[in-house]
Amino acid sequence: MAGSEKKGAAFARADLFQNRVCIVTPHKNSDPASVRRIAQFWEALGSRVVEMSPEEHDRAVAYISHLPHAVAAALAGAVDPVHLAIAAGGFKDTTRIAAAEPTIWEPIFRTNREEVLAACDRFAEQFDTFRKLLSADDGAGLIHWLNEGKRVRDAVGS
Repeated sequence: MAGSEKKGAAFARADLFQNRVCIVTPHKNSDPASVRRIAQFWEALGSRVVEMSPEEHDRAVAYISHLPHAVAAALAGAVDPVHLAIAAGGFKDTTRIAAAEPTIWEPIFRTNREEVLAACDRFAEQFDTFRKLLSADDGAGLIHWLNEGKRVRDAVGS
């Protein structure tokens, strides 16, 4: 789980895999010694190896990788370009990944289609809750909703 929205040799970094997660997804027929060697390879590059099933991987990355990219692209696409003159940190931070190459992301979304759609449904439920709280002018509900998001985000660390 490494990289950025930039592409090409000019953006290559020797420390790309340092302190990054590498997900190893052995199959039931995988040779355990081979799985260990693969994990050791990634650890030697500085990665923290996490092992999970291919199905668990697809579900997890739909939420922590694919959905954020789709949300960033949707947010960027929702903004009237005339307002970009005042765009600052929040907008730039939130939409940074939308600058990634679309031809890379289109097959990622389509290959993991079912899990990405499930993540979209969960996100839509969360956003619908926000809309209802805001529509009802429910300040306490908004604070609770925001605190839940903060709690999850704080668990990730910096």
